[in-house]
Amino acid sequence: MDHESINTVDLAMDTAGETDAAAGALLEVQAQLTRAQLRQLGLQIYNDRLLLAMRLLMAAAAVAAAVAVGVWLWLAAHDHGLVVEEFSAPGDLAAQGLSGRTVAARVLDRLITLQEATVSLRAPDSYDTNWGKDLSLQIGGSGVSVNQLDRAVRDALGDRTHITGEVYRPAPGQVTVAVRAGSRAAVSFTGREDQIEGLITQAAEGVYAQTQPFRYANHLRNTGRYDAAIALFRHMSTRGAAQERAWAQAGLAYTYLLVGDASAATKAGEKATRLDPDLPAAWLNRAAGDYARGDTEAFLSNNRKALAALQGKPRSMEAPVAAAMRASLSENIAADLGDFEAAARHAKALGELSEGLTIVGGEAPFLRAADLAAAGDVAGARSVLADYPEATDAWIVVQPYLWTPHLPGVAIAEATGDWVAGLPALKAAVAAAEAGDAMSQMKARVYLRPWLAYALAKTGDVAGAQALVAGFPAGCVLCARMAGRVADLANDRDGANKAFARAVRLAPSSPFAATDWAAMLLRRGDAAGAVAKAQAAVKAGPRSTSTLSLLVQALEAQGRKSEAEVVRRRLKAL
Repeated sequence: MDHESINTVDLAMDTAGETDAAAGALLEVQAQLTRAQLRQLGLQIYNDRLLLAMRLLMAAAAVAAAVAVGVWLWLAAHDHGLVVEEFSAPGDLAAQGLSGRTVAARVLDRLITLQEATVSLRAPDSYDTNWGKDLSLQIGGSGVSVNQLDRAVRDALGDRTHITGEVYRPAPGQVTVAVRAGSRAAVSFTGREDQIEGLITQAAEGVYAQTQPFRYANHLRNTGRYDAAIALFRHMSTRGAAQERAWAQAGLAYTYLLVGDASAATKAGEKATRLDPDLPAAWLNRAAGDYARGDTEAFLSNNRKALAALQGKPRSMEAPVAAAMRASLSENIAADLGDFEAAARHAKALGELSEGLTIVGGEAPFLRAADLAAAGDVAGARSVLADYPEATDAWIVVQPYLWTPHLPGVAIAEATGDWVAGLPALKAAVAAAEAGDAMSQMKARVYLRPWLAYALAKTGDVAGAQALVAGFPAGCVLCARMAGRVADLANDRDGANKAFARAVRLAPSSPFAATDWAAMLLRRGDAAGAVAKAQAAVKAGPRSTSTLSLLVQALEAQGRKSEAEVVRRRLKAL
């Protein structure tokens, strides 16, 4: 290799070294630039995410605000509350502590008391003009506040009832309290100044009657003003929607019962069920009228229809009340079919479901005791009654609003057969009921007196029993049954057959009359007749243990052992 070639190589190597250094520097610059770009990109991504989060938060806040406004507007549009505005009043009355604000507050207090004291099966939400619990006092003021804006919106969109009024002197020494609801005419009451508290109460009742007529009619009934309640229910029964008229007729039916007019109660109940067949209260009050007439067949039928109307979630009755009423009706129906074991379970459930309720359930322990005794568990019945030492039949039958279609003392005497011990208590129950209100007198007529007739006959006073039988109402099913028992004890077989036949004809869905008839025939040696009647009774009450037991005895008396064994196994399976 010559010298020139060596120089060329060196030059090339030198150049390559310089190129590598430059490339390295360039790469370092490029790396720094890339890192800077990445940092910038990271910041950009962070900023974008932060911006997105802020936008999402703003959107969420906007949605929340829109929802809040929507809910506010919806609540405002569905506001049916009551607002009592400050009254006008003379200045000197204000100096005595009776300013317009004070009088308005007193009126509001009276209205709250009236609403809380009004007892009814009806759900508050089923009223066209339900105030709910939104009763308030509105005091006037100046300027604009959030509360005033809320009031304005609720007044514009809702259906609030505004109560206004004034107190003035029409003459020296007298004062008038005038109250009006919305655009209705004012109700005014005048008296001496020292009577102003009474005038305020009258004015509150007057406006309550205007704005809450059904509740006010119930209030009149609950406070014993039956004629006024009947007049108001009648007035309401001719106006408004079918459901409102049905409620009025149902209210009328129950009020007629309280004054002892069972026939008018039945007619009003029938009208109520025609107007609204889905209204449970209509069937309930119609059934109560049936019981008052002693028509247990119609009582059973209409109780079943009431129970059917209570299935699901009826708007006309609050859920806890509806649940308790279902238990009550189930108890009544099971007892009417002779299934006293099931009836006792339903009575127990009624007691549990009705805790905290005032309209239903107080009768639960007494129904349960009666059902346990009828099912043969006399010790269980007495154990239940031990918690209520005051609860004799005489006490139970006169308690207001205790729906007790059957009584434990009677059931225990029937289960034990000890009418000698049961007779004094039964006589006391009859005396208490006949001295009580119309509802108590009704129970004496169609329930207690028939059992008293039988008790007298069982204890040897057949003549006394027959005297009672002679006064029994014709359509009373229990009366016909007990007439048959009394005739049997008087050795009047033909009279007994006729009475039992009448009872079966009046109540074909009930097992009791046919069971009584079968028992009489079996005692008299007519096993074939007893089997026929017992089989008819079992068909009506397939879970009646007493009826099934009687059928076993009748079949065995007829020599039909295998058939008796089949019924016995059926009885054990219950």
